[in-house]
Amino acid sequence: MTRRAGYSLLEVLIAFVILTLVLAALLPGQARLLDRATIQEQQLLAHDYALSQLAKIGTATPLTVGATESTYRNWQITTAIVPAASADSSAGFLTVEIQVHDNRSRILATANSVMASK
Repeated sequence: MTRRAGYSLLEVLIAFVILTLVLAALLPGQARLLDRATIQEQQLLAHDYALSQLAKIGTATPLTVGATESTYRNWQITTAIVPAASADSSAGFLTVEIQVHDNRSRILATANSVMASK
């Protein structure tokens, strides 16, 4: 009787078990990397949105002292315009701060600027 070349059923099953253990060890790490990449993408988009809103203030929207809240996507946008703290209070500068929060109230982005009041 001649023996045929190839793998036995037991060897194939052991190879599948080893492959399964390796994949089970790697998948949680891959999931964490994907989660981090998603958060980074959200932060990048939120920062870009905050900067675009900052550029609109004083041109497309009036520069008035106070705080406003709005929503965009699933974000909460907080815009605060307050008089700038300086030694010369008559200088007429305003501090503008825009914060973008996600639905878990985590800060995704912040944009600040000092603008001259008109």
